[in-house]
Amino acid sequence: MNLRTRKFLNTAILSGIFIVGLIAGVVVFDRVLMPSFTTGSGTRLIPDVTGLTQEEAENIARESGFDFRVLRKEHSDSIPEGYVISQRPVPGSPAKKGRRISVVTSLSAASTPVPDVIFMHFRSAQLTIERSGLKIGQIIYQHSDTIRKETVITTSPPPGDTLELGDKVDLVVSMGPETGLVRVPNFMGQLIKDAEEIASREGLILRARYRKIPAVPENTVYRQDIDPGALVERGSSIFVTVARPNE
Repeated sequence: MNLRTRKFLNTAILSGIFIVGLIAGVVVFDRVLMPSFTTGSGTRLIPDVTGLTQEEAENIARESGFDFRVLRKEHSDSIPEGYVISQRPVPGSPAKKGRRISVVTSLSAASTPVPDVIFMHFRSAQLTIERSGLKIGQIIYQHSDTIRKETVITTSPPPGDTLELGDKVDLVVSMGPETGLVRVPNFMGQLIKDAEEIASREGLILRARYRKIPAVPENTVYRQDIDPGALVERGSSIFVTVARPNE
C-alpha cells in the first residue's frame, strides 16, 4: 500500500468517526438533554383546565405553580355557566413556573324579554317577536266579542318574562265574534222555495241566479257555489243557479 492510498484511508476513517459522533450527539441532545431543559427546574407543563369550573381551574393552575386569570366571558348554548371554554397557553406546552394561564369562561345563553304584542295584528306581532331573537310557537285561535279578528289576545310566556334567544312564544289570536259554523245543505234538485226554507232554518242566506237550463224543471236549483257538507259561518250567503221558468 503506497503512501497516497494510506492517507486516503486514514481520512475516510476519521470522517466516518466524526459523522457517527455527530449523529450520536444529536440523539443524546434530543433524547436526554432537551427534556431536562424543558421540564427541568422552573419549567413545567401547562395543565388542561378546560371543562372545569372557574374555581377548579384556578386551584389546579396555582397548585401547578402557575398564575391564573379570567380573560373574558362568552355566552354558550352548550357549556354550563362558569365553566372554562378555552385556555392559553394550550395544555401540555412547557412554561416557566409562575406563568399566567388565561381562560375564557362561559355565560348562560343570551336572553331577552318577551315583547308586548298584545292587541297587535298577528303579522305585526310575529315580526316583532322574531326581531327580538325569539320564535313563534303554537298559535291558538279563539273567538272574542271585544277583540278584532287576527289580533293577539295574549302570549305565553307573558310580556316582560325573560327567555333565551331562540326560545318560542305561543300566541292566542282572535277569530272575532263567535257566530257558529254550519254545514252547507245540498240544495241541488230542490225547488227554490224549498231550498230557501232549508237555508233559513240553518241560518244561511240563499241568493238565486236564474238561467235558462234545458232539461231542468223550472224553479229547480241546478248548481250551488259552495259544495254540500262544507263548513261556513252562520249568516253566510250561498249562491245557487236556478232554472228559469218557461215564458
